[in-house]
Amino acid sequence: MNVPTIEVILYHYLLKWDEFVDGSCANSTAKYRVKFYEENLEAYRRFRRLTTVLDITKMHVDILKFDPRALVLSLIYIIVGNEMRQFDRENITSELESFSLEQDRGFNRYYSVFTKWALPSDKLELESSLKFLCKIFILAPEPDSLDESTTSQQNTKVSVFIY
Repeated sequence: MNVPTIEVILYHYLLKWDEFVDGSCANSTAKYRVKFYEENLEAYRRFRRLTTVLDITKMHVDILKFDPRALVLSLIYIIVGNEMRQFDRENITSELESFSLEQDRGFNRYYSVFTKWALPSDKLELESSLKFLCKIFILAPEPDSLDESTTSQQNTKVSVFIY
């Protein structure tokens, strides 16, 4: 039997995250409705940002020090937290200095429920992998600028075919 790659683990937990969001937001406000597998540009950008950070992370030798599940869950936390304006690139390290999923902040409590649901029998320590990924997240390029150039190129191609 082959050991699952970090991409397989990522795919698994992203599907779990979307399933969790669908279940938890069904009867409540859409405050935490941040999904990865939706057919819209925002979800695509979110997924692309996540995979960009993961690709850069895989080139770092220190990745071997961490459980791949902890890395994936930490990366989802960073991307979703950034998307929900819990922190941004400038203040992410200071926000995570006192990180604890047990905090009573709304997003941390919500994410803690997700990790307990996604890993019912395991207790993963996310703090060290979060701090490791924060450094990479800060330095990773924003995929939004790439989207604009891709979109303008696609529009140009489409307009050529229309004429």
